[in-house]
Amino acid sequence: GDEVRAAYKIMIARGGNARGHMRSFAMAMRSDASVHYNGGDYAGACRVWSEVMTVVDGLERRVALTDFDRNKA
Repeated sequence: GDEVRAAYKIMIARGGNARGHMRSFAMAMRSDASVHYNGGDYAGACRVWSEVMTVVDGLERRVALTDFDRNKA
């Protein structure tokens, strides 16, 4: 998860915080949180889910979420 997060942050920086990169980052982190949760690391899952919500809330403020993001993510 840490390596994926670091790679996404580089991609996001290079892409100028493009909404597609941010949405992809949030979904990758959502998957990482599920791994923590399924492994019994509930505190780790909550930490990552909180990070995901920060990204998603920022995208919502930018009016950058799609209907798919809202309904499936």
